Amino acid sequence: MRIRTRARRVAVTMTVAGIALLRATPAFADGRPAVRSRLAYSAPPACPGEDRFRALLAPQSDVALDPTAPILLAVEIHEEERRHRGRVAVVADEEEGAREMVAERCEDVVRGLAIFAAIALDAYLERHASEGPAPSMATPAARPEATTTSSIRRRLQRPARSKPLPARRPPTAQIRIGMGVGEQTTVDARPLYSVDILGALEIPRLAHASVRLSAHAGAVAPQSYRNGTLSFGMGWMRLELCPSRAPVGRDLVASLCAAGDMGLQRAALEGTKSGRSEVRTFTAVGAVGHLLTKIGRTVELEASLGAVAPLRPFDFLTRDGVVYSTPSVSPVIGLGLVWSPF
Repeated sequence: MRIRTRARRVAVTMTVAGIALLRATPAFADGRPAVRSRLAYSAPPACPGEDRFRALLAPQSDVALDPTAPILLAVEIHEEERRHRGRVAVVADEEEGAREMVAERCEDVVRGLAIFAAIALDAYLERHASEGPAPSMATPAARPEATTTSSIRRRLQRPARSKPLPARRPPTAQIRIGMGVGEQTTVDARPLYSVDILGALEIPRLAHASVRLSAHAGAVAPQSYRNGTLSFGMGWMRLELCPSRAPVGRDLVASLCAAGDMGLQRAALEGTKSGRSEVRTFTAVGAVGHLLTKIGRTVELEASLGAVAPLRPFDFLTRDGVVYSTPSVSPVIGLGLVWSPF
């Protein structure tokens, strides 16, 4: 998968470079004035900011970015599932030169939009150069007094002639399900192996915060005791609240979640006259961290590591006085597959 991801990034880079090489010579190279434009930049917090876009645009075009300019360079980027989509357009009397860019990395989208913006601004200047100095090319002193920022704003907002940018589709919540195996230290420091089923609701609007609910069933390997068998098993539900998901490397995403457990535990000594069994409720609190990496378009491999503290230790006493006890803190280890079916 890393090879495919690297190939996609190389393809995006070559495409952007090709566009840059094929661009016509900027219109301002022959002495004509540069375009003056105000910039409206919108992108998710994890994307490069407006300063980065300005720095990428500067070598491509001599546009003068001025908040009072009569034309608008509108740049909008949003995240959709596992990729980023960006759009750039020049808006004067009407929208023109609109271009879109889609890539996994937001940096690639910003680079592509910077080149598309330069092309659109050059095309605008070429189109209006033969008609005399357009309002976008005039200096502030040469503009008629009646052409104010407020009048330009009203002219651009007239519904009869302007084409508004399409409304940005808000990111939708994602349902993620999965299954795996786990291990945690339990009775007498012996490992308890479990089978896990996960359901999670991820909310992109809240920095990819998620609520996870998982079901677990596990047991400790039985051991012989006085011609009998000493065993321990439990089933429980775990609720996790994860404030956000954050990238920690190439194709790696991490989250740290507060966890609460509730279920039943059963300890038993069977096959001997002094045997007995006991069932208790189980509650615990703790924290679990998750590290995910893509292994497909909708499938992720998840590794979990954390610790939970039972609120009520289980001390199992047989008729012969044998104590079967649970620890005060149990490490949690898990490995599973998670996918987004919707």
